[in-house]
Amino acid sequence: MNGLTLTLRSAPDCELNACQLGGDRLWGDAGRPADPDDIRRWKLPILGGHHSLTLGDCFTVAPGSAGRVVIEGDLSRFHGLAGDWRQGELVIDGDVGDGFCSAMTGGVVSLRGSARTGACRELRGGSVHITGNVGDDLGGPLLGRRSGMRGGSVLVNGDAGQFAGYRLRRGTLIILGDCGESIGCDLVAGTLLVGGRAAGHVAPGMRRGTIFLGSGGKISPLRFTAPETASLGIAKLIANSLPPEAAAIAESLRGTLRRQLGDVTAGGMGEIWHSPHGN
Repeated sequence: MNGLTLTLRSAPDCELNACQLGGDRLWGDAGRPADPDDIRRWKLPILGGHHSLTLGDCFTVAPGSAGRVVIEGDLSRFHGLAGDWRQGELVIDGDVGDGFCSAMTGGVVSLRGSARTGACRELRGGSVHITGNVGDDLGGPLLGRRSGMRGGSVLVNGDAGQFAGYRLRRGTLIILGDCGESIGCDLVAGTLLVGGRAAGHVAPGMRRGTIFLGSGGKISPLRFTAPETASLGIAKLIANSLPPEAAAIAESLRGTLRRQLGDVTAGGMGEIWHSPHGN
């Protein structure tokens, strides 16, 4: 089965809605890539305008590696890429705009670059690997919705902005670098693992779920119980399921941890774990 390679001709001078490059559009119902001639005619609306470009205006479309769609180029002005992705493998070689992988339900997506605001919003399934940094609202709710990420797994090699894991409900979110303020805000369930340090207060409004902080963060004594030291069996199970890139986090989870419960002001019983040497 052939794949597809889309190569950007030149960076556009406008912001584009790239939702066409997601869902089941690139992979047909039979699990085969869409016809290249059809793809070239797909419209990419200009955000804030009344016109659109065709995909053929922006990209060359050619056969690629079997079973894979590859998109190459500086895509930082293309928003909504890989939204509602459902099946197959997608590799993006370059930076992307807002809303990357929103509402994804299946498949495997690899981003060899950085993403702007709202990556992986309301992710429901599948696996995402981002080698660069991400902006604010990673794994949060779609606009107007109440639930954030609801399944699947996300691995970010770099740093994340504010409100990572906001209203996280299920799934695993791994950030190997540092995070901005208010990570895990209103977290309902699921697992949020941070290899670096979290800025500002951590997890206000947390209900359930688990957060690990590799290099600590500001944990309010009014919202969370005093730390207790423990060796946790569930932490070791999580460590065994982590990818090789998260080896440092896995090593910490297998050792002695400090655990705090909360947010008690919201009636929550979530858990924050951190290394005894993290703060």
